[in-house]
Amino acid sequence: MYAETVASAEGAIVLPLEADLQATRDRLQSTTEQLESSNEQLRSGNEELSSINEELQSANEKWETSREELRSTNEGLQTVTAELKTRVDELSCANSDLVNGSSRSDCRPQ
Repeated sequence: MYAETVASAEGAIVLPLEADLQATRDRLQSTTEQLESSNEQLRSGNEELSSINEELQSANEKWETSREELRSTNEGLQTVTAELKTRVDELSCANSDLVNGSSRSDCRPQ
């Protein structure tokens, strides 16, 4: 009878512990699956962000190239503008000479 009482007492202690252990294992399994799912979502998001970053870098490189081209074009236009201004000044002096009937003008292009 003593053995039955001990077995019964052990059963009363062990069975709830085994149930708790199984519940803990189930929660751990569920948590592990959630972690794996979250990690996969993070990997996917990271890949998408990397792709977007590459696109932005490419767009930035194109923008930089365009900016340099515009800067070069602007410098060329400034040179042409200066040349045209000089030519306009020369023509203004020549026109002044013709209007004043003089062959030598005090007007000098700048």
